[in-house]
Amino acid sequence: MIKNYFKIAIRSIMRQKVLSFINIFGLTLGLTSMLLIAVFIQYEYSFDKHFKDGEHIYRVATVLGSYNTPTSPLPLTNALREKFPDVEAVTRIFWQELTFPYFSPDEENDFQEQHAYYADQSVFDVFGLELTEGSRSNALTGANTIILSQSAARRYFGNTSALNKSVRMNNETDLKVTGVFRDIPQNTHFNADLFISSEGNQLMRDNSARNWDWLYPSFTYLKLKPAANTAKLEAALKEIFWQETGNTRQDYGADYYMYLQPLHSIHMQSHLTGELKANTNTSVIYTFGAIAFIIIVISGVNFMNLSTAQSMKRAREVGMRKVMGSQRINLVFQFLTESVSLTLIAIIAALALAFLLLPKFNELIGSDISFASLFTPVNIFVALAFALLTGVVAGSYPAFFLSGFIPSQVLKGKFSMHPGSVRLRKVLVISQFCISFIVLGGTFVISDQLNYMLSKDLGYTKENVVMIELPADSIGVERVKAEIIRLPHVVSAAKMSEAFTNVQGWFNPWYEGAPPQVDLAVTRFHTDEDFLNVMNTELVAGR
Repeated sequence: MIKNYFKIAIRSIMRQKVLSFINIFGLTLGLTSMLLIAVFIQYEYSFDKHFKDGEHIYRVATVLGSYNTPTSPLPLTNALREKFPDVEAVTRIFWQELTFPYFSPDEENDFQEQHAYYADQSVFDVFGLELTEGSRSNALTGANTIILSQSAARRYFGNTSALNKSVRMNNETDLKVTGVFRDIPQNTHFNADLFISSEGNQLMRDNSARNWDWLYPSFTYLKLKPAANTAKLEAALKEIFWQETGNTRQDYGADYYMYLQPLHSIHMQSHLTGELKANTNTSVIYTFGAIAFIIIVISGVNFMNLSTAQSMKRAREVGMRKVMGSQRINLVFQFLTESVSLTLIAIIAALALAFLLLPKFNELIGSDISFASLFTPVNIFVALAFALLTGVVAGSYPAFFLSGFIPSQVLKGKFSMHPGSVRLRKVLVISQFCISFIVLGGTFVISDQLNYMLSKDLGYTKENVVMIELPADSIGVERVKAEIIRLPHVVSAAKMSEAFTNVQGWFNPWYEGAPPQVDLAVTRFHTDEDFLNVMNTELVAGR
């Protein structure tokens, strides 16, 4: 019996090719959009979830008046080890530069490493890095040692083993490779291709890391014991910070303390100055979720409208089936089977289309969502549940309304639609149009906002401006600038300490007449007198 239902459903779909195609195509687009947005939301919520015992890992952030930063003082690590028994492990990662150049011994291979850090050997204890070459007992134990990710090891040494080989840093310091770790997934709040032993960083050595007043680009992570009380630890951190900094905190008052950030909350909730990687916002996730919901509702309503409109053409078919002996229950199952068959075809097509579009979708949003993410049990279950629900709801009108017609009246053409069914179709059509207009309106608003952002006068000219980052062993900034100015197509050139669009430096200014506790944090970078000409920037005061 069920086999016959599907046979008749396929015949009905083939008999109405155009309408079936429109119905399936519309629902496929809606389901594809929902799937892509769903995997994107899952990807955003998956950040840092791959770390073992991640729920017990925290980052220490620092508040200095209005300056809120994810960095922390270098001496904090030793204080945590010595004074806080609830801390199971603690480590630091030190971001040396925005782009850190490395050179392999093979002069033909130069790599600009942008995700390089100095790190304590305890980085294994906190993050549980898995080594594919080498051992944890020997990795990062010497001053000039380094561990590479699998990707970095392949870049430098191809398919040969990297263990115990050397790479040259800044074209002057040879570092011995003491381990290769499994690539850290992209859904992590920081990217890391290599870690250099903290013993090679003078600022991080025990005899140097004593200054609590300076915040270098050093990030402290700690792993707490399961029974640890985070509230008590934060209170203790504040107290020790105040004790160690002495009179410095008097410039800031109460807004001078350290606090803990749960590892799993960093990507979604942390937007501090100096983040290692751009984080997202829960409002963005909610917006995408709302868009997915609206799209799928429009697709579902459109599917229902087309199904109910087409059903009226089959009234005589219902009458003939009843004359031939079909029971109402058989007709109900037949119509529901046809409707569910359409939705199942749509979901299969949507999965295939999402699979094909995923690489472009990753490129668009800057992520690395895997193909396996599309076919998780949760996604498959939700898609099938939606297909079945839509099919049952859309097929319920012809199934229960048309199957109740009296054959003699239908065959004589003496039947009319129930007022309730007319109202239902009107409500569906009006709802569909209203939602569509809302979506179109939102699209126009977003388009205007994007146009405004692209055309807004930023106070400098960005066209025809090229930034060149010089390696540490270059011939010198002044000589490079002089040679560049001599080029025929170069109008002017300036030197800067860092990228103008990503300034990391800051200071607390003092000015005449400032109150005793001035709460200002001003970003700054170093440049020369040609900067204004290069960027075409106007001074509002001075000359």
